Amino acid sequence: MRSPRERYGPVLVAVLCLLATVSLAHPATAARGTNGAAPVVAVMGEDPGVNVLHGDFRTADGRDPVYPAGMPTPTFVTLPAQGTFAERMAQLAAGPLGHPQAGRLYAVHGTRLLLYATPGSGSLVGGDRLHATGVLSSAIGRYYGTAPTAIGLFVPSAVPASFDWLAKQSWVDVATMSSYAVRSPNSSEPTTTPICLGASAVSSWIAAGHVYFSSSGNTSDQPEAADSPNGLSAVYQVGGVDASGKSWLPGHTEESDPFYAGANVVRPYETGELFSFPAAAPDALSGSVHFGGTSGATPRTAGRAALMVAEARGLLGNGSRRGTHLAEASNRARLPHAGPLADGSLSSDELVRLLHSVAVPALPAAGARYALEGYGALNAAAQRNAQQILQGAAAMPDRSTDDQANAAAEQQRAALVDARCGL
Repeated sequence: MRSPRERYGPVLVAVLCLLATVSLAHPATAARGTNGAAPVVAVMGEDPGVNVLHGDFRTADGRDPVYPAGMPTPTFVTLPAQGTFAERMAQLAAGPLGHPQAGRLYAVHGTRLLLYATPGSGSLVGGDRLHATGVLSSAIGRYYGTAPTAIGLFVPSAVPASFDWLAKQSWVDVATMSSYAVRSPNSSEPTTTPICLGASAVSSWIAAGHVYFSSSGNTSDQPEAADSPNGLSAVYQVGGVDASGKSWLPGHTEESDPFYAGANVVRPYETGELFSFPAAAPDALSGSVHFGGTSGATPRTAGRAALMVAEARGLLGNGSRRGTHLAEASNRARLPHAGPLADGSLSSDELVRLLHSVAVPALPAAGARYALEGYGALNAAAQRNAQQILQGAAAMPDRSTDDQANAAAEQQRAALVDARCGL
């Protein structure tokens, strides 16, 4: 199922993505530190805006989340408490979120939303808020997201400055991108994607210990069997459907989407959990819209990864997945005796390995399954398996056959992207 944005035209552009009281670092609510800090999911390139008023992004107790150490001091914005949705949004649009200062980080009181003003991005709450709201909701929404306690970082405008800034943010745990630019099917010009524009910065960010998720399989202009629109080999590719165009999930009743079933797409490598699902509405204080496809599967997968990071932080006992305080005997004693946390840290390579290991394969299995489905879907059952592995209560399953196929696919992807991006 294509996401709502994908129905607006055959060519997607790079859209990945108050009168309110403004204050700096509110002393009672701008809590900082590693212990108890929520994981952070960055949503990249979703220009132009997001529905920050929706209840899906509110914290459960109305207070601000505990922000991670190392995060720049944000400018805080208070949401209007009275009026219709249109009246409240008009107040926001007249304030700092409607006229953001380039290079500034904003935090919205009472929510788990951070917004970074990319140079030239314009209003952070204006325009068509459908896609960005759906992507954020799919990742961190209280009602619709896979990581309902995580912090969402909205970074509009997929331009080099966005990726350059992200590469320096060590406090961000995972990033996800569901939009990109593709060429017309009749064009002979090579595709230029936002990943190409920020390839060096993204690679550096991944090398520094982070995981980057990107949608795969939405375009009909690339016949290569191992290619994707956002194809850096170090980026975790995510799709949302199986080879027939249906959700792989047994018992799911959503009808087949003819766009996918008609073999119009490059098939995904690592699939998302569902074909389609509800997400926060872009123009309401509550309620949902139909969302799905890779645009939803990608942030849902990033949310699963964020939950694994949160689990690791809790097990390490210091709020960090990098084990910075393991000299303390109390922390050494509580480490799992087996599994990826036994050495006191969770590296990005271990996180990706964990994601691959617990992914649930589509059935029936076949020799060509990997080319269509990748390692499988990341769903609630996979999340429970990951928790057991992180706790040292279960071993990593053997996925050596998929590992070999993945290595070959990554080699192909690397060569294709090198050629496309001129790397």
